[in-house]
Amino acid sequence: MRTIKELSKAELGKILDEFYHQFETGYDFEEFLKPFLESIGLSEVEVTSKSGDGGIDFVLLALVSLRHL
Repeated sequence: MRTIKELSKAELGKILDEFYHQFETGYDFEEFLKPFLESIGLSEVEVTSKSGDGGIDFVLLALVSLRHL
């Protein structure tokens, strides 16, 4: 299996496009991503209302520990 670094931009773009098209709507894609974003430490992840612009929209908060700054 090849790593992402070994893929050309065209190959990576094709893979991402095929992945994205597995979802009926952009809103479905956003709902799919929400638990992942929460699992990597982002909190208050909110999928925004449908705007029809074709973009992927989230409101989220990243909590940063001051101990690591």
